[in-house]
Amino acid sequence: MNKKPLKARITAVTTAILTMTAMCLPAAAFASSSGVTKEETVYVVTDSSGTQQDVIVSDHLINEDKIKTISDETNLSDVENVKGEETFKQDGDALTWDAEGNGIYYQGKSSDEIPVSMDVVYRLDDKVVSGAELQGKSGKVEIKINYENDAEYEGTTVPFVVMTGLIVTDDSFKNIKISKGKVIDDGEKLLVVGMAAPGLAQTLGIGESDLGIGSSVTITGDADEFAVEDMMTIVTNAFFEDVDTDGIDMDYDDEIDALNKGSKALVDGSDQLYEGLDTLSDNMPDLQDGVKGLKNGSNALESGTNDAKKGAKQLNDGIVKLSSNLEKALTQVLNGVTQLADGSGTLHDGLQQLKSGVDAAKDGSNEVKAGMEQAAGTLGDGVKANEGAKGYIAGAKKAIDGSKKYINGAKQAVSGVSGQIDALHDAGKLSDEEYAQISGTLDNADQALGQADSTLDNGNKALGDASSDEPGTSTAAGLINSSTAAEEGVAGALSINGKLHDGITAVSDGLGTISGRLGDDKTDETLINGASSLNYGLNVIKDSISSNLDSKSELKQGLTALTNGSSKLSKGEVVLAGGAKQLADGMTKLNENTKTMVNGVYQLDNGAYKLRKGMSKLYNEGIQKIVDMYNDDLKGTLDSVDGMLDAGKGYKTFTKLPSGMDGNVKFIYKTDITQ
Repeated sequence: MNKKPLKARITAVTTAILTMTAMCLPAAAFASSSGVTKEETVYVVTDSSGTQQDVIVSDHLINEDKIKTISDETNLSDVENVKGEETFKQDGDALTWDAEGNGIYYQGKSSDEIPVSMDVVYRLDDKVVSGAELQGKSGKVEIKINYENDAEYEGTTVPFVVMTGLIVTDDSFKNIKISKGKVIDDGEKLLVVGMAAPGLAQTLGIGESDLGIGSSVTITGDADEFAVEDMMTIVTNAFFEDVDTDGIDMDYDDEIDALNKGSKALVDGSDQLYEGLDTLSDNMPDLQDGVKGLKNGSNALESGTNDAKKGAKQLNDGIVKLSSNLEKALTQVLNGVTQLADGSGTLHDGLQQLKSGVDAAKDGSNEVKAGMEQAAGTLGDGVKANEGAKGYIAGAKKAIDGSKKYINGAKQAVSGVSGQIDALHDAGKLSDEEYAQISGTLDNADQALGQADSTLDNGNKALGDASSDEPGTSTAAGLINSSTAAEEGVAGALSINGKLHDGITAVSDGLGTISGRLGDDKTDETLINGASSLNYGLNVIKDSISSNLDSKSELKQGLTALTNGSSKLSKGEVVLAGGAKQLADGMTKLNENTKTMVNGVYQLDNGAYKLRKGMSKLYNEGIQKIVDMYNDDLKGTLDSVDGMLDAGKGYKTFTKLPSGMDGNVKFIYKTDITQ
């Protein structure tokens, strides 16, 4: 069921109370389970003060179902059919009508007190007078009518609406005003109508001023020989009978609670909005600096992307050159590796030959040593025997020449071995201690060979001088003729022989050490196998390079992909440069517009502050009061309205109504002002 808005419902009720026309219309007929509806009109005659004098009740039994016999109840006396020939039988309050399908109009008298009584007070020039005394008088007239509602239904006052009117046909009463109602001038007469709802405000638990309609009506005007004789009053609850209370929900607890919570949420939201905007406002300088920094950064990015674009092009060109020259470079490397592989084979053979040469050099050095010792002995014997001195000298020179050849060979062997020892040390085959020991021996051998070579040169020179033909210059003839010179030559030769012997011994020892090192099976095998492994590894490298020169190799394919990728990179850098320019342009515009945005944020902050104050004021001074009014006053009033409407619908007769029969009632008062 859709609920009507609170305002609309209250307005509907108020409008119902204030609408005069509803009271002037005939009461609507309602469906009845008995098929008959009783419309009741109570005519009340009062004197000028409103006191009840006579009560005549007119009932209309509406026979909708054309029933032949109608059962009715009444507490009236002097009952008579006033329209028709239908007869009835009365047994106490029970009436049985021979309706023959017709409706019944009957009336009777009642001595019961009417539910709404009147008290009329007249004043002439502020003096209380009777209605009769007012007739023919002139002056300021006030007529105040007080209504009292004593009717109840199930403990709730029945909501009656009262309308009192009088008609002025001449100028005896003019400048008329009414407290609640209307003065209607049709050009010939004045119709003065006042309205009241006695007891309604009390039933709702509110003041009559708040309801807008009360329990009295005041009529004022200027009298000129006052000549108004009668007042007519209509009292009815018919309008409330038409109100569908089933369609009205008087419980607004959920709506009021939602209004209260929603209003608080708006207040909290306005607080949060202000705090957020205030924080944003405080950070706007940082935002401006940040946008400026973004602008500078975007400009730098644009410059950098231009450089990157150039670099990408250079990279692409370099990769193209690398790809085109790689095959040539690999070919050159292949040739070099091939030569290294061949050289490694030669190294392997050379190491084997070195071992043999060192062994031979050792043997030769021993022979030199023995020859030199023999030559020294021969030379000594030859010198002492002057005869044949020249022959011995010639033999000595030959021995020296042979020794030099052996010494030169030994020096070459020492040099070669020294290089191999360095290689062994670099390869980790010799420890630092072993390397230092062998290197020292080789150095000593080389020095000894050098000294021996120098000694042989000196001996050769001395032998040359000894073979000279000139006496006194140590020639051969001089040696023969001069025993003194011969003795000196022999002494020199012996001296040379001693030095030569020492040198040869040192060489022999050094070569022996080297020969021992190389002769070691483990070292020899390591050197030769290492050379063999070097040769094998170089051949593997050579084969690998050859395979990579193939067009289907991964290297070739990789270079092709690299070339294509660098081309795409170059194109991408062009696009990036364009985007960076757009970004830089956009950031420039953003920087230019930041000031406008900052001003806008400041305005928003100020507006949010005002909104927060306004929402707080609205809640505290408006919504909160509405909520309090509903909880403290209106909630009870609405509950009373619900009960009041039920009472309005439940009051159906002034007399009696049989079970199953529906009905309605209205009261018409005639007040004679002259009485």
